[in-house]
Amino acid sequence: MSHYWDVCCKDCPAQACVGDATLGFVRACISARDEIAQAHKLVEHMQAYDVEVTSPHGRIDPAFFVEHASHALVPIDEYGRFEDGTKPIWEK
Repeated sequence: MSHYWDVCCKDCPAQACVGDATLGFVRACISARDEIAQAHKLVEHMQAYDVEVTSPHGRIDPAFFVEHASHALVPIDEYGRFEDGTKPIWEK
């Protein structure tokens, strides 16, 4: 059973690296993907002040959510499996 999850783009081999997150947290990040992407504007605007988006699981990179805005984002576990137990097509 997996304990650590990340946000994965199912359309290309990329992960958000949200830290050692729980499945619930990753699902919440995917649900709030538009809001996290909006935070990217703040981070870019406030760059001189070293603004970061963080969670109890670590740093969240809002740029990932901007870059993958129209892509299928899904949870992936520490073993490289999606929530349904399948592996990404690029790893088969």
